[in-house]
Amino acid sequence: MKYLFSGVLSFLVLIGPAISSAGELIIYSQNKGFYTEHINKKFESKGHISFQIDDLTDQIIQSSLLFDSDCLEVYSFNFIDNPASNFNILSSYLNDTIRLVKYGDDGVITYSTEGKLLMLNPTPVFEIDGHIAVNPPYDYIFPNIPENITKSPVIQIAGKTKNKICQLSVSYLSGGFDWSTSYSLTMIDKESANLEAWFQVQNHTRKSFEDINLTLVSGDIKFADSGQSHIPLKRTMALASFSSEEMDRSYSPDVLKNEDYIRFRIPGKVLMPAKGEKHFLYKAEENIPVIRSYHLAHNVNYRGRGETNVEDIPITTRYTVSGSVLGEHNHPGGVFRIYEKVKNDNSAVFVGSDASSIVRRGGNFKLNTGKTHDITAVYTVKNIDSQKHMTNYEVNVVFTNSKNEAVVVEFSEIMNRPDWGIRDKSHDYTKKDSRTAVFLIDINADSKAELTYSFYTENK
Repeated sequence: MKYLFSGVLSFLVLIGPAISSAGELIIYSQNKGFYTEHINKKFESKGHISFQIDDLTDQIIQSSLLFDSDCLEVYSFNFIDNPASNFNILSSYLNDTIRLVKYGDDGVITYSTEGKLLMLNPTPVFEIDGHIAVNPPYDYIFPNIPENITKSPVIQIAGKTKNKICQLSVSYLSGGFDWSTSYSLTMIDKESANLEAWFQVQNHTRKSFEDINLTLVSGDIKFADSGQSHIPLKRTMALASFSSEEMDRSYSPDVLKNEDYIRFRIPGKVLMPAKGEKHFLYKAEENIPVIRSYHLAHNVNYRGRGETNVEDIPITTRYTVSGSVLGEHNHPGGVFRIYEKVKNDNSAVFVGSDASSIVRRGGNFKLNTGKTHDITAVYTVKNIDSQKHMTNYEVNVVFTNSKNEAVVVEFSEIMNRPDWGIRDKSHDYTKKDSRTAVFLIDINADSKAELTYSFYTENK
């Protein structure tokens, strides 16, 4: 059964979103925000007072409330949240008479009666024409919105003031906020690209914020479980381009550093609409160096004596961008979308994407964008000799480059045992870590290259 509240709908349209005229909002990438509002209060007298603050977020963490004032001492507060839901409005009309109607397909009322609401939990029970009706098939029309219905959570405060005019700062944590970064990398030739990065900031609460200072925190911040449930956010993937109404290119954020985290402060005053999102320019750089490389990682799984095989493996394409080119600080992770400019044209072609975690100062963005079929490898285990304490392998890898340019493939052999060694090799290698050997294979244009080696792993 559906509930239609003609009074409720008009009420919500008239009040519009709640707007706070001042404050500071810090948003973390863990579905949390920390909001501080500065309020000037004028009281009729000094001493013991009580008042109400409304327009809180609907996902406020009540236990996180902080009050700060030089002239006002808060000694108790009461939290009230009674939004305009079906249940809350019906609860306000318990033991009252409500108009019950039916609508036709054209939306016109075809039947109308009245009923006294006797019970509500778990379903509405009415007295209609002297009879008891449990959850009758009607829609409801209310004469007005009950006074106890709040458009947003409120707190009723009791305290003691030294002055008639006081400034009070109210701070709290809230769910319903998130931010992410979207990077667009457009290759203008084989070794350089133009980069654009945008912050995508989401406000999923019913509260609008006007003229606030907005800061975004990059880092893995821990939030202890408060025991209060909040609506989980579904991250949306930022688009590669936006309409002019969605973007703000006028300024980029200030980078603020402390001992543990990087903060990005959006310059000026910001409007964050309820149930909405905004995009702010993070970086716009031209002709930055980009390294395009090719990689293949092979994992040696355990094989028994004589268990050889042949594997046809495509090669992964990787784009590497130095974080130092974008600034000497940590850079937030995000989704990179990579494009290539079309020669003699202003258009671009999408060639792949990858997600990156936070890049530390001096680190690199390493973006694996997919498999190329212009470069392939055939991996063959020619022989396996498994003994009591050691297993010996003979391996042959043939690389084929179908491109009209020479390439270098980084080939990694990942061992299944920590004790291993390589011998009888056709190419030199480096030991990347305790289980990985790395070969660099040069392959001429439209040609093949062969890698042969044998290795052993100790059986323990």
